[in-house]
Amino acid sequence: MSVEENKICFSNNIETLNKWQIFYQWLLPIEQNQNQSQNLINFQQVRIQDFIETGRGLGAIRDMKAFETILSIPVEYILSLLNPKIKEEYEALLDKIEIKDTFIRAIICLLCEKFKDSNSFWKPWFDILPETIDVPIYWHEQDLLLSESFRLIKFIKKRKLSIIATNIEYIIKFSKANPHLLPIEFATIENLSWALTILQSRSFWLDMQDIYSLVPLIDMVNHEMYFGSENSSNGISRYRYSSASKNFTFTILRNYKAGDQVMNCYGQGPTIEYLSLYGWVPNEPNLSDTIQLQLDEDFLQNIDQLADKNDFITKLLSFYSAKENKDIVNVRSKLNITAGRFCWTIICILRILHTNIQEFEIIKSKHQFTDSNLDYEPNDSENQLQEIFPSNDIYKIVNLTEKQVPWVSIENEIKVCSTISRSIIGLMQHYTTTIKEDEELLKNGNLSYSKYLAISFRKQEKFFFMHVAGYFEILRRIFSAQFYGEIKNKEKINDLKRDIEILNSSPFFKENFNHYYKNYVELE
Repeated sequence: MSVEENKICFSNNIETLNKWQIFYQWLLPIEQNQNQSQNLINFQQVRIQDFIETGRGLGAIRDMKAFETILSIPVEYILSLLNPKIKEEYEALLDKIEIKDTFIRAIICLLCEKFKDSNSFWKPWFDILPETIDVPIYWHEQDLLLSESFRLIKFIKKRKLSIIATNIEYIIKFSKANPHLLPIEFATIENLSWALTILQSRSFWLDMQDIYSLVPLIDMVNHEMYFGSENSSNGISRYRYSSASKNFTFTILRNYKAGDQVMNCYGQGPTIEYLSLYGWVPNEPNLSDTIQLQLDEDFLQNIDQLADKNDFITKLLSFYSAKENKDIVNVRSKLNITAGRFCWTIICILRILHTNIQEFEIIKSKHQFTDSNLDYEPNDSENQLQEIFPSNDIYKIVNLTEKQVPWVSIENEIKVCSTISRSIIGLMQHYTTTIKEDEELLKNGNLSYSKYLAISFRKQEKFFFMHVAGYFEILRRIFSAQFYGEIKNKEKINDLKRDIEILNSSPFFKENFNHYYKNYVELE
């Protein structure tokens, strides 16, 4: 069944189709007004339709070339303080009670317009928005526990407390001051949670204007993973607001064929963020996924000079990160390993912990800190710190034959790799199912969506843990072969080549291995 065949194409019940038809009619003035301008391309390129992989989104009506601006939404349709009508109605009231946070200001504007119901200009858009979004803050506790992820459970509980403790205070404050705009009975945790979820999953952050904006139609463009250069978080599309034209535009950065789904990249975030903000788990490997690793006390008790090393690590890393943050990092911190780019902190800490007495004395001799302000006073050169912890590739393994980092021996690297892989395997002991069992459970068509997401997250987390542990185990074997002289054994070389092929084929670690380890392993 099709309504406005060129614009809306999906099967559903009549009531829902009518809402989408009203929404389309609401958007028609955009086309009618802007078709007169040859510089704008609006809603002539795409249609609203359902896709098997992502659900409802925007599909290309015709072939489109990269760098075409395919959607342009005038400011009158944007629900944010960019809109002169919203600005006039709410900005002074928000300033009067000193609500400065841009996100909370956006929440209040959204709630006030939602309360207007049929008197709101955005009523046709509100009617097609989901009443609830299946994100973990709405889940029953048993569904959250089904994820078997300590990190997710803690993250969501903290998030719920944040909603209640932080945001509701401001909503009630505005409501008491302006009951005609937002009655106290409407300022509930349920309505706040809805507004919060809508903004987190659909809004666009406009850095130049320091404003969160909700942009109907463009907010329907679904997400696709993109891992490009560090300076580009989105090689798929570009959006911007022009103060001159008063339009919010969406430009594609790649070619599309007719029938393709038009995509956007919401940013390079970990799976826990996608699940908590948008209510889905990526199917493909996520290079932004992170493991929180904490060194266990049994391991730390067997470290020589632990107190001295902990003190040195705390001072060194606190100083090194002082320009960016004031967080104190020590051996009992929770340490992160990120797939696309391993966090340097854990590598640095483990290298120092595994040094012997002589090696530790060498590194201490290169750095002194005053107790008052932890000033760095190198007795060699300004490059000493960067030689030990290079600023660009902070966890890079240098060629030991050049002796740039003499205290990082091959034996030390073997211990580092062993510690990481062993610790991650320990993290996996609490799971009650295997990945294969999870895959079978996901084939069950009777699962609720929240249960499906919980199991999907659990499977993805285990998959990532196994890859990280396997990665460092393979590196340990490579380093061990070099350390014990097995690198000249032809049979061993063939085994190591297979290990390297595994690293190169891993969707998570190909980049890490090629950039940071390949020059360290010479097999020919």
